[in-house]
Amino acid sequence: MRKELPHGEVCFVCSLNNPYGLKLTLWEENGKVYTETKISKYYSGYKGVIHGGIISTLLDEVMFWACYVKAQRSVLTVDMRVRFRKILKPSVVIRVEGWVVGGKRNILKAKGILKDSKDSSIIYAEAEGTYIIPHNLKLEFR
Repeated sequence: MRKELPHGEVCFVCSLNNPYGLKLTLWEENGKVYTETKISKYYSGYKGVIHGGIISTLLDEVMFWACYVKAQRSVLTVDMRVRFRKILKPSVVIRVEGWVVGGKRNILKAKGILKDSKDSSIIYAEAEGTYIIPHNLKLEFR
């Protein structure tokens, strides 16, 4: 069953109150976290090209949430590797997905993909990340 994930109060990606943010809604279904959106031209680096930092942020967000759902508590990004495969132009409808692929103790490994919403064979970027479950740190979204 599909479940909407919470919105942070000031999060750049998911807050509905952040005037500079992306205001995305993320969903979890069967251990996979995803969102669908189109990115405005105002998040471009070069004209007509969405900035790689925005693409990386989207991938980190879905991988983070996949780890959060698996751990049932806050996690922090340790490292992340992104492979940019195709230029993403503004206003293209995309689907960004993240899922946990393994881990042990307080470390989780995740993968993510950013692809065309209508044609999943068009892949714009892929990522792998490592996330830590901090045991002595309480992190709050609100």
